[in-house]
Amino acid sequence: MWEAFEEALKTTFTIEDSSKAMRRGFKDWMETLDKGLKVLDVFSAFESRFGRLSARDQAILAPDKVIMFLRAVDVRDRKDLGVLLEDTTTNDGLTDTWDNVRDIVARYTKRGQWLANEEKRVSELIPKPRSGLEDHQPWARET
Repeated sequence: MWEAFEEALKTTFTIEDSSKAMRRGFKDWMETLDKGLKVLDVFSAFESRFGRLSARDQAILAPDKVIMFLRAVDVRDRKDLGVLLEDTTTNDGLTDTWDNVRDIVARYTKRGQWLANEEKRVSELIPKPRSGLEDHQPWARET
């Protein structure tokens, strides 16, 4: 009887210790994540890494999942995403539905791509400044 109880205690504490180590490893990974990554890359890595946690660890970390994701993102993007993820009906003021986060990250990424394309298009439309030498000095064109 005592042996069974002792084995149950060891199993419980071993599982608890490994669970804490997994959560700590996840948080350490977040802190070492390259802050220069694009939002979509951070989101994909975060989702993949979070999915590898045990169901128990996911349940423990789930209430802070959105906040942890925002901490993993670059500061410039964090401000923009924070505004998009606001939800006044929750306690912490952020959405608590991960599907909403996924949709917002997709829209934010598309918006960023659109802005980058638009900047490129506008820069191509702006003529390059001329030095004026071509008009006044015919020999300058030949050299």
